[in-house]
Amino acid sequence: MRAEERLSVKPIPAFKPAEPGHCRGGRETPGYRARAPGSPLSRIVLNNLQEFGQWLKNPPDLRPPCPQSSVISTLEKFIECGVMRYGAVRFRCPGCGGNIFVALSCKRRGCPNCDAKRSAIITGQALERLLAFVPYRQWVLVVPKRLRYFLNHNPALAGELSRIFAGEINRFLCQNATGTPAQLHFIQRFGGALNLHIHVHAVVSDGVFNLKMNVLGRNEVVFTPVPCPTDGQLAAIVTAVRKRFIRRVRRACGLSQEAAE
Repeated sequence: MRAEERLSVKPIPAFKPAEPGHCRGGRETPGYRARAPGSPLSRIVLNNLQEFGQWLKNPPDLRPPCPQSSVISTLEKFIECGVMRYGAVRFRCPGCGGNIFVALSCKRRGCPNCDAKRSAIITGQALERLLAFVPYRQWVLVVPKRLRYFLNHNPALAGELSRIFAGEINRFLCQNATGTPAQLHFIQRFGGALNLHIHVHAVVSDGVFNLKMNVLGRNEVVFTPVPCPTDGQLAAIVTAVRKRFIRRVRRACGLSQEAAE
């Protein structure tokens, strides 16, 4: 888990609302574009789902068995997601009487469309209601493939990884400034190809917060910026996370000393 490969720091893209439009009655309405359901990924799943179900029943090797019913059910719902014939909701504009139909979504974890929508909603709520208006940075921790099986087999380990990651980020930010940073962590369990790819996204303030008394004798929150980490500091954070997490996996899952090294 090298620093330049496994931990990246990148800015958070600006959250932009949909462009407004107008209904037939002249009233301004929020922009809406229906999702095209026939994506290449959904067509691939549809064309190969039956064969994949047979493969799950008779796997060609000795890999750990997958829960066949839940896997097939999730893929079936993914195929139906956003398709009108599987259900839709009708919205009527009270001003012009125009109608719009919105296809139902599957809301399953692992569906790229539903997860992207869920991520946008949560991010928007966090920016508006939770996070203070200060600079933030996105930290991404990627787990090597050798350890992803243990994270998937023992779900509690993902929370342990997030806590270890948060502790090392806190340690770095508080080295030269006294206070507490703001952190918001998301554990993502899949990649763009629906593959098992457990990793952590963390939104972290570029500094720390303190309570200080102002001239009126009242406590107020003061933000102290902290310079962005250097390559050497990132490498130290990754090394600390790696050592602590591998020790935790050894205790919880019986990882051998040879594999840990």
